[in-house]
Amino acid sequence: MKNLLLIIYKIEDKKGSEDGCGFEIALRAMQEHNVTIITRPNNIELLKNDKRFDKAKLVSVEVPKWLGWFKNKNRGIILFYYLWHIFVGKKIKSLLTKQQFDTIHLVNFHTDWCPHFIPSGNQKIVWGPVVHHSNTPANFIYAGSKIKKYFEIFKEYLRRLGKFYFWRVDPFMRPCIKRSDVIIYGNGHYAPPFKKHAKFIEAFPYGGSIFKGDGTKPHDNEFRLLFVGRLVNLKGTIPALMAFKKFVDAKPDDGVNPSFSYVGGGELKTLLQAKIADYNLQDKVNLIGHIEQQKLKEYYANAHGFLFPSFESQGLVVSEAMSYATPVITIKGHGPDFIAGDTSINVPHNNPEQASDLLAEQLLELYDKYKNGGYDELVNKVYKRYEQHLNWDAIYSKIAKHY
Repeated sequence: MKNLLLIIYKIEDKKGSEDGCGFEIALRAMQEHNVTIITRPNNIELLKNDKRFDKAKLVSVEVPKWLGWFKNKNRGIILFYYLWHIFVGKKIKSLLTKQQFDTIHLVNFHTDWCPHFIPSGNQKIVWGPVVHHSNTPANFIYAGSKIKKYFEIFKEYLRRLGKFYFWRVDPFMRPCIKRSDVIIYGNGHYAPPFKKHAKFIEAFPYGGSIFKGDGTKPHDNEFRLLFVGRLVNLKGTIPALMAFKKFVDAKPDDGVNPSFSYVGGGELKTLLQAKIADYNLQDKVNLIGHIEQQKLKEYYANAHGFLFPSFESQGLVVSEAMSYATPVITIKGHGPDFIAGDTSINVPHNNPEQASDLLAEQLLELYDKYKNGGYDELVNKVYKRYEQHLNWDAIYSKIAKHY
């Protein structure tokens, strides 16, 4: 049994992304080790009310109000998170005067642009999973007008510039990489300062799912496709609709009704509604909005394919879809493709028209398997990958070996 210190900015049960990852890793670590958790005060209150965390020592760290006054919801989060890590580093120095840890693990944010300030010592330092979203290509950015589109492209440029600063200019980035004994990456897209230290990096999907179906899919007189996520350019919201339109136009008229459901909300909803009307797909495309997880499970269970041409770094929804044995169609070389692994039905991209053409071709192939044979074999392969790599027990075991 090791003395383990976990640094977790976000931690909450039954949530995705950072919150869920922090919770699931901590929950399993407590079953094997003496665990101390450094987190924010609001998380401390939640964990104190969860008896599963009774054995954990909870340490609160927060940026003083006079220094973090600018943070409002997600505005200013980059600077706030950076400052939080400085104070975490100071707290760890204080803790090390009273207690020694075998391993210190910085769990989240899952970002490779912000350095940590964990001091050197006898303890092992594990950092990650970390990732960064790939840049959304300018020709994949949609908006309601040209002015809005140029503004969105400009924001994407600023995000790229910000990451460049942290990777190339920040004086604390390279030293913290060198201090880390193990760096866990969520995909194979290593940021520039990490590439020289590849021998200390292990890459595997961390988007685990707490869902689990029975490994079967329904066969009926419909062919249901699903998209789950924010309706934003990063996730390929509009190209997904373009691909579905081309699939519908090319699909044989054999009496099977195709449908496409978007679950989630976001800034592209109005534009998406307009394009649905332009394509005359009102009877086939459903904008569901945000729904409770119990209802979301039903959509995953009933979907025959998960269409998700996203440029993001991971994609928890991909793991969730695969936990219900749903074949996933992705853009090649990005996070969702990495999660789906050898079960991914992926396409390359140069522009939205090409991508949507290729996605439509893959939808037609998937439909042919569904209609004429081969679909159940693919479903079994998808479900097997989930069981072996994408549930939290499997993910934690890959992380825990570094403790």
